[in-house]
Parts: sequence; structure tokens; C-alpha cells
Amino acid sequence: MRILIVASIVIIGVVVAWRRSRSGPHWTSLAELGRLRVGQEWRFRGRPQDPDPHLIIGRLEVDQTGRELVHVSVRGVRVVNPHHASGYVSEIGHLPLTSAAIDASVTELVAQGVPTPDLAEGYADWRSARGGAFTVSVAEAVEFAERAITGNR
Repeated sequence: MRILIVASIVIIGVVVAWRRSRSGPHWTSLAELGRLRVGQEWRFRGRPQDPDPHLIIGRLEVDQTGRELVHVSVRGVRVVNPHHASGYVSEIGHLPLTSAAIDASVTELVAQGVPTPDLAEGYADWRSARGGAFTVSVAEAVEFAERAITGNR
């Protein structure tokens, strides 16, 4: 019995190590095996000024420290942007968050299999800057993005 338990632990360790050694956009993270998947659209708790906040998951990955990251596009928000003709925008093209931050923010799965947003430019900028990921709620990340756009840090 003891040998079976030890063998099981070793096999699990090998599988986890193998999965962590894989890279690329098709890496299946623990988040993807669970509740969060690429192509899902979720409603999330937004700020009072956000009329219909929702996000679309565009990419899942695990960073070098083992944190599960979820790259999303946010829609249905009202973000002040003095550089835009209307003075605000309703979308944020790319936000990197931890899966825990997403899990704590989403309220309702709206759809699955939706076309994923083009995160290529935002993701490339994020990678080249060796960016981190938000660990706060999606609403707080949107607020941070708005402050960065307006220069009110």
C-alpha cells in the first residue's frame, strides 16, 4: 500500500513538472482545465460608471513563478480617455490578471466559444516590458488603467 502511495505521488510530480515545462499558446493550465477557458465571455463586478462590464478570455498561461495568468479584453466599461474624440472608451484591449483575480471578480458566464480578441499587440508589449499581472479585482485593474491613461496615478 505504501509503495502505491509513493508511486502515485511520484507520477503526479512528473506530470506537473512536464506540464510546467511545456510552453506556447496551447499550454493547458490548471485554470483552463477548471472553470476558466479561452473564448469565454464573463460579466464581472464593475465600477459604478461601467454600464455593462464583461470580459473575454483570450489567453491562459502560467508565468515563471507558477502563477496562472489570464489575458482578457474588457468591454462595456466607461474609461476616461482624453485622447479619444468622445473623451472616453468602452473597451480595454488587453489586461493581464491572475486567475484568482478573475475568479474573485466574475459573476456570470455569458457565453463560451466566442471569437477571442486580438491580444497580439498588447500581449507583445506586455511581454517585452516583462509586465506583471493584476492581482486585484478586474474593476480595480480597469481603474488603474484609467488612471494611467489620464495621468492621474
